[in-house]
Amino acid sequence: MNKQSYIYISSISLALCLWFFLIFTPYTKEKKTLKDGIENSTVQLNDFAKTIDLLPKFVAERELLKKRKDFINSNLYTKEEVINLFSRLKMNASKHNLEVTEITPPIAELLHLNSFIPDSTKPQFLNIGVQVSGSYIEFAKFIKKIEQEPYFRGLNSCRISGSKDYNQELDLYIGFKALLGRIGNKS
Repeated sequence: MNKQSYIYISSISLALCLWFFLIFTPYTKEKKTLKDGIENSTVQLNDFAKTIDLLPKFVAERELLKKRKDFINSNLYTKEEVINLFSRLKMNASKHNLEVTEITPPIAELLHLNSFIPDSTKPQFLNIGVQVSGSYIEFAKFIKKIEQEPYFRGLNSCRISGSKDYNQELDLYIGFKALLGRIGNKS
């Protein structure tokens, strides 16, 4: 081979190397980057389409939850309803020949409860205690009646004290958790 052949081969090899490193490799990388970008965009577009398809369901569910929240908020107690609850407890006790000696919480605790703004997304509960005097049987009927009320959410305590004499009235106490809501609606 002559010198000119080596120059041509070297020139062609150099041109191929330059073409490979300056044109082909960046083009291939850019093509791969574009292909990956298109694939990512396709996945995002599919996710977006699914989200758009679910949007009416989400809006309907949100409206339903808003209506439900408004309904629940409309069933929260007012001050008059707390007093009405205490009156109903006293009336139920008198129907069962029990004399109410004390209803707790005291007014100071109710005023404290009323002094802060409650979280409207959470139900409010009030621990109530009723001290009565009477007989076992009437007290049991009274407890049964309270357990059937819509505001009743669980018994906290029950205490019976008195003498051994059957004819003497007993001091009876029931403590329970009440849901703050309108009386008459089950929650």
